Formats: sequence, structure tokens, C-alpha cells
Amino acid sequence: MSDALKILADALQAQQQLMVAILKEVEELRAEKQSDQWITLTAAAKQLGPAFSSRKLAEDIKSGVMEHGTHYVDTSNGSKPNYAVNLSTLKKLYALPPGERKRYS
Repeated sequence: MSDALKILADALQAQQQLMVAILKEVEELRAEKQSDQWITLTAAAKQLGPAFSSRKLAEDIKSGVMEHGTHYVDTSNGSKPNYAVNLSTLKKLYALPPGERKRYS
């Protein structure tokens, strides 16, 4: 009986480890999905950290640092820009050294 209990305990421990790994993967996928959404410049600046502001992001859009459709979109009707950005692509962009970032017109 003791061997059977040990096998059962080992199986339960393995199952628990598997559940922890699955939950971690689900959280990573959830975070990845959220970072692929279009968000406001203010929200992006907050998530990117204190070195960023909505003004800096807007300046980078206007100066051609970001590519339309990849890094940002303009959700306005054409009169005054209303930008939304993709956080995951911005993180990749700003991870590059400044000299390696493309310029878009």
C-alpha cells in the first residue's frame, strides 16, 4: 500500500507542476494578446515607462520613426490626428539602437 501512495503522491505533484506551467503560459499569452492591441499614446507611454510620454510618441510618429499600420494608426476622420499605437511593435522598435531604426516617410 505504501508504494501505491508514493506513486499517487508523485503523480499529484507532477500534475500540480503541470498546472503551474499551464497557468504561466496562459498569463503570457494573455499579456501578449493585450500588447498586440491598439492603445492610446497616453496608455502606451505609461506602459513603456518614465522615459516615454504621449508627446514623445506623437513626435516620433510625425518625424517618421514609426510606420503607419505597423507601429501606429490614425483613427481620426482626417481633420485632427488621433493616434493609436501597437505596444508590442513599439517595444521592438525602441529596443533597437537609434542608428538602426528605419525612417518612414
